[in-house]
Amino acid sequence: MQYLKTILIAIILLCINNQMAGQGYNVIFSKNTFTPLSSGIRLHIEPEIPFNQKIELPFSFKFFGKSHQKAWIRDGYLAFSEDRSQYIDVCYADLETSPLSKIIYSTEGTSGKRIFKIEWQNVAFSDDSIGNGYATFQLWLYEENGKSEMHFGN
Repeated sequence: MQYLKTILIAIILLCINNQMAGQGYNVIFSKNTFTPLSSGIRLHIEPEIPFNQKIELPFSFKFFGKSHQKAWIRDGYLAFSEDRSQYIDVCYADLETSPLSKIIYSTEGTSGKRIFKIEWQNVAFSDDSIGNGYATFQLWLYEENGKSEMHFGN
C-alpha cells in the first residue's frame, strides 16, 4: 500500500511540475529522511471542521511573481490569498483534520536565510481511498531563494 501511495504522490507532483514549468518552477525528487518538527507554534484545530488559519509569514515570500507577507494554512495546503487563487497544495487530496491531527509551524535560521516550515500531522483522507487513512507532511519556504520543498512522512 505504501508503494501505491508513493506512486500516486509522484504522479501528482509530475502534473504539478508540468503546470509550474511554464512559470519557471521545477519539481525535484529526492529520498531524504523525514524529520518531524520538534517544536513550533501548534494551531488549534477542530476535528472534521475545515481548517483555515491566517498567519503572518516571517519573511516576504515571492510566489508566481508576487510577494506575500501573509498566508492561510488550510487542510493540506498553504494559500496566499483568501480566495485560494494562489496556493501550494502539498498533498493534492481531499483532506480533513481528525482527533489525531496536529498542525505546527516554525521558522529556522537567521535573517536572509530563514526557512518557514509547516507540518500537518495525521491529517485524514476524506474518502480513505489511499489505504491507511492518514498522512503527515511538511511544506518548507526558503527566504534566501524563494524555493519551496514538500516533505512526506508516513
